[in-house]
Amino acid sequence: MAGPSGAKAAPRYQVLDVPVEGGELRVGVWGEGQTLALAIHGVTLNHAEFHPLGEAVGAFGRLLAPDLRGRGGSAGLGPPYGLDAHVADIAAVLKQLGAPPVVLIGHSWGAVVALAVAERHPELVRSLLLVDGGLPPAPAGVRTATHSNDRVLSRLEATYSSLEAYLAPWRAHPGFRDHWTSHVERAFAYDLAGEPPNLRCTLRPEAFLEDLETTYFADGVVERSLQGLTRPATLVRAGRNMADEPRPQYPLAAVAPWLARVAGLGDLLVEGENHYTIVLSASGAATLAAKVQEEISCTTS
Repeated sequence: MAGPSGAKAAPRYQVLDVPVEGGELRVGVWGEGQTLALAIHGVTLNHAEFHPLGEAVGAFGRLLAPDLRGRGGSAGLGPPYGLDAHVADIAAVLKQLGAPPVVLIGHSWGAVVALAVAERHPELVRSLLLVDGGLPPAPAGVRTATHSNDRVLSRLEATYSSLEAYLAPWRAHPGFRDHWTSHVERAFAYDLAGEPPNLRCTLRPEAFLEDLETTYFADGVVERSLQGLTRPATLVRAGRNMADEPRPQYPLAAVAPWLARVAGLGDLLVEGENHYTIVLSASGAATLAAKVQEEISCTTS
């Protein structure tokens, strides 16, 4: 529907609380009609990272994106945390709100969760988009992640006097410095709870640690999910990394062995986007939405 100026109105956005084991899971919903896709956020973010994608997909269908337990609107849910709990929660959401099978989209660490859902509940999944994630971390990457955990935990345990005090380091982050938008600000603002001067991140430290322990730090978890794929999947790689440097987070040298080993695994390199803007920019979201349309048309024609 067009607005007064002739511009197309934004798709309807709402949040729903879906019953799952132990309570309710908060789910963002964009668009109307049949559910075409479900998106899974990164380990330290929340469903608000998918507002650009929701607006793009919502123009032709419906997108679901939950706050995984232990953060965002699902901060009060759990334990248990970890991969098994997330897979069960997502399956419950799709059975109650979806029209499976859907295109399952996972960003960063969320791609690992998407792979596990497809492995354990293939009947719910049409295909997968593994957005700058989904491959086993190299040993050097695990060591780097271990060191960065301390910084994340410090952020989660801190209090902030104002929203701007929390946003300031993110504004200066090389991945966002030249790409700050209202979409980015909304995603990080949603990350906070409480009132100034005692704002805190909603992500529970114990959820963050358990999520990493059951995925990246658990032997063979990611490899088994990849090797057990029975649905088509595409690695959607940003051409720039987390620091917005002109090299992919996942170089072709790391990707090629998996493309050769896993039947049905494809590769799409998106130049000009970094690890964050691939979902948080309008251009990155448009690329992913076009891929969702392609996946739907390929499997329904």
